[in-house]
Amino acid sequence: MNEGSPVHDRNGGTVPLKEYIEALIAERDKAVKEGLRQMEQRLATLNELRAEVSQDRNLFLTRDKYDSEHRALENRVDDLATRALEDEAKHVNAEKYQADFAALKAEVRALDKKSASSEAVAAYKRLMYAAIGTGLLAFGIAFFNLVTKGGA
Repeated sequence: MNEGSPVHDRNGGTVPLKEYIEALIAERDKAVKEGLRQMEQRLATLNELRAEVSQDRNLFLTRDKYDSEHRALENRVDDLATRALEDEAKHVNAEKYQADFAALKAEVRALDKKSASSEAVAAYKRLMYAAIGTGLLAFGIAFFNLVTKGGA
């Protein structure tokens, strides 16, 4: 027989059944209390972890918020790209027409000095066409801005 069992007393003799059952119940109660204490400790740890996770969750960005902010940024980038292209087109076209206009003007002056020959008339016509083209370009850009920006 097991000497550590509650069936035996300290001297190796046997104990009455009532004492044996009471000893078993006491051991079970002790084990249950220890199990409850460990369970409460685990639950407390899990509650702390849950609180930390809830706290961290508030730091994250929601998908809806990200999508709306990302769409807004995409729209701003598209607007800036459109403006940059428009500004570049204005600048390039304005410089081109100014250079053409200056060259034609110089050509007309040179021809005026010689005489009003057919070359002078043709140069004058090119000068007028360039002036008209510049005016039409300026009107087109203004009209484009009015249409695309809603009159703003």
